[in-house]
Amino acid sequence: MTERLIMLDVPGVLYSDRSAARLGGTPNTGTLRDVRFFDPIALGFLRRLFGIAGARVVVSHAWRRGTPAAIFQQLDLQVEGMTPAVAGGHGAEIDAWFGQHAAPGAWVILSTAPASSFSEAQRARLVRVDPAEGLTVDNFRKEIGRAHV
Repeated sequence: MTERLIMLDVPGVLYSDRSAARLGGTPNTGTLRDVRFFDPIALGFLRRLFGIAGARVVVSHAWRRGTPAAIFQQLDLQVEGMTPAVAGGHGAEIDAWFGQHAAPGAWVILSTAPASSFSEAQRARLVRVDPAEGLTVDNFRKEIGRAHV
């Protein structure tokens, strides 16, 4: 089976304006209490990718802000690692990651960042998520298609 990675930008993808209204807040304390604010629907889509595509996750450095790895364990996410801290946003972080790691057979980017934040090659792998809505069924379908490249 070909190795597959999801380059994940957590805010706006796994929690959103919509889920904040429904769940009463956003994860912002860095404690395990934050788990309750992650969108269960978005998490369900991501977990299905693990089963369907065998994908693992590389989390954006921007999410590193002191959040313990225990949160990701509680969310049952197969986190491979975090992108390095570099200037230039999520696209630059992804380039830095692949500068230190071999590119897998297939990979996608799930991000709320504007497409202009990514290189042309990265945009071909980008599933852009609306931060107001979070990860949706339409995003999931696009991601499935790209994860099977």
